[in-house]
Amino acid sequence: DYGIFKSMNSGETWTKVNNIGVEKGQGRIMLSINKNNPNKIYGLISDTFHSLFFIRSNDLLNNITIHSIPDIASYQGWYVKGIISNQDGKEVLIGGVDLFLDKTGKFNSFVRFQMGDIGLHSDFHDIIANPNDAAKVYFATDGGIFRSDDFGRSFYSCNSGLNTSQFYSASFTDNGDFGIGGLQDNRSAIYSGTTNWILTHLGDGTSSAINTLDKNIIFCSSQNLYLSKSIDKGKNWTNKLIDPEACFVTPFKMSPSNENVLYTGSTKLYKSTDNGNHFTTVSLMPDSVVINTIEVSSINSEFLLLSSLPNIISKPKLYKSLDGGKTLINITSTLPDRIISDICIIDNLEYIVSLTGFGTDHIYRTLDGGLSWFSIDSNLPDIPIHTIWVSPFNPDLIFAGSDLGLYFSDNKGKNWRSINPNGIDAISIYDLVYIKNERTLAILTHGRGAYKIDPFGEILNTETKTKRKFVTQNFYTSDNLPLELLKQSQGQLFNMNGQLINMVKNNLAEVFSNITSGVYLYNSQNTTFKILKYN
Repeated sequence: DYGIFKSMNSGETWTKVNNIGVEKGQGRIMLSINKNNPNKIYGLISDTFHSLFFIRSNDLLNNITIHSIPDIASYQGWYVKGIISNQDGKEVLIGGVDLFLDKTGKFNSFVRFQMGDIGLHSDFHDIIANPNDAAKVYFATDGGIFRSDDFGRSFYSCNSGLNTSQFYSASFTDNGDFGIGGLQDNRSAIYSGTTNWILTHLGDGTSSAINTLDKNIIFCSSQNLYLSKSIDKGKNWTNKLIDPEACFVTPFKMSPSNENVLYTGSTKLYKSTDNGNHFTTVSLMPDSVVINTIEVSSINSEFLLLSSLPNIISKPKLYKSLDGGKTLINITSTLPDRIISDICIIDNLEYIVSLTGFGTDHIYRTLDGGLSWFSIDSNLPDIPIHTIWVSPFNPDLIFAGSDLGLYFSDNKGKNWRSINPNGIDAISIYDLVYIKNERTLAILTHGRGAYKIDPFGEILNTETKTKRKFVTQNFYTSDNLPLELLKQSQGQLFNMNGQLINMVKNNLAEVFSNITSGVYLYNSQNTTFKILKYN
């Protein structure tokens, strides 16, 4: 039921505000209450791909004035967020793809800032003000945190020392000395062994590949399948394939056993047999669905699995091909109605897939080539899983990247443990890449850059060593809390959604024995700790 709802009794009951001028929509509705006068309310009504109008009220939405405005949300009406008014409520800042300011008090004269001119990054996710000084405003964007001390007259970055890179995926050479990764809103970037990645290509960087026999030959792509090839390690690019019907982050895979064979797709499955110089259509997807994941066998370039996104006539599907994509066999079988985010081929008959969404398990295994599937989700929380990696030396060892960071199982998914090493808090992980000669696992996060771990040594030591490994300054595991913290009788415990945990007991160890795995924040008058609990 699209619209604005109001409660006058702290949320016990709600009534719909019926005079906003729209009853149906697909976009996000932004709302803001003026801090000094809560009767003043402002809102931006958007459809999926554009803004509709701006509303304001001086009496808690009993009466509403509607203003026509420029297209603030633009093509991200379903996504962007951020609206705030100044102290007297006569000026309003709104974030869409770009930033807009109305300082006339008329609320229909929004000025659009040029992001390059003011030094801000586009795509706004929130705007908040200092509670003690409404002129001091903070902006959360796809490029990190920015600030204005004069309500939008001047701006500066707050990102010094803060890594905010949003990776979709990456590729590395076997030695780990060279790589390339795709970044949300920030093109692709080349890694040469240091933390100084160099930007290359264009658009939103997505999938990539490196020829291991000649690392001068690399591939990268930008949104909706704009695929390019370089023969000089990214100095120059030649476009090889364009298909705007592809999904935003289009899959692209190089066969591990024959690097001349490459696959990508949209509503069509494309294949190259000459190292990406030419692509041909090998099959059309059933029901014109869009391909979103491709995985190729490590020993047979003709054996691949691919998944599709849903459309109005088809649910998400998983397909297998034994002939290089010419014939597609539906092996969705008993998998839940959820989007398949990643695929791992262990052998001809054993595969593992990860799923996004909520309300179902998120990791499934088959032992019969996809005729039947069973969950290995075990004690994982109900959160989207974006990527999986299975050790080539030990199929019992599985790593999973989720919306809340990294999980691993060393017993084929019977039990999972949460780990967020190297000081990384729980953050979305979109890709896991094994670097063969280094024996390291690259972790590509969507918001905190990239880092590496040793998946065999630092994680899989004895149980005691594993637990101690997680303890860093102000970050403890639930079974390794300091004595002074365990004795705290006054404090509050929050989960990652900001929900307060009922602290009926004084001993934190007892409290943690009754709650699910995850990352929690403990706050008392004297101290704050992050605490990791896993089963």
